[in-house]
Amino acid sequence: KFVAIANQGTNRVVHSSNGTTWTVATSVPPAASWNTIAFSPTLGSGSGRLVAAGVSSDIYMYSDNGGNTWITTGLTLPSGFRSTGIIWVAEFNSGSGAFIALGYVNDKAYKSVDGIVWTEVTIASGNSFINEVAWSPTLTKLVAVGSSLNNVVYSTDEGVTWLNTSITNVTDANWTGIIWSTVANKFIATGGVAGISYMTSSDGQAWDDYV
Repeated sequence: KFVAIANQGTNRVVHSSNGTTWTVATSVPPAASWNTIAFSPTLGSGSGRLVAAGVSSDIYMYSDNGGNTWITTGLTLPSGFRSTGIIWVAEFNSGSGAFIALGYVNDKAYKSVDGIVWTEVTIASGNSFINEVAWSPTLTKLVAVGSSLNNVVYSTDEGVTWLNTSITNVTDANWTGIIWSTVANKFIATGGVAGISYMTSSDGQAWDDYV
């Protein structure tokens, strides 16, 4: 099933079994602005668990029925914090999996083994503008990118400790997305500055850019 979320408008969560016909979720927290979503196939009551995060006071919510009804977690976050990237990593927590969420403001990340109870993690200082995060099962490493080269960080201990990279040979950009390619065996990050299309890295720390 497909599930789509939005940060404005009337119907902010919809789901579809085919990607063509969409149904509005029947129960969603009111006036919430959702930015990012992840799925765990092993949590929940047989259909997996979806977790969405955003910018409202009830900033995290989860669904165990394919995105039709949602429950907020009641997590209290720093003022102004905006979740922009969330990921489920099956290899974490001794193979039971865990969610990792990053975002804007206060150099913070959040980790949860169930999507309901979250633990705050401090990222290396100066990384208040993270946009997206990716996981490499080959390197057993998380890498997150943000609004500049100063906002590229990595973790090798399941998201508990985050370290800065030191990138000097790449033209700076607003890095908005990142994936791990199992074909190229590299991280690929996309940029948002004219003339820069993407940058790649085999280890998440040394990068080359392409135009």
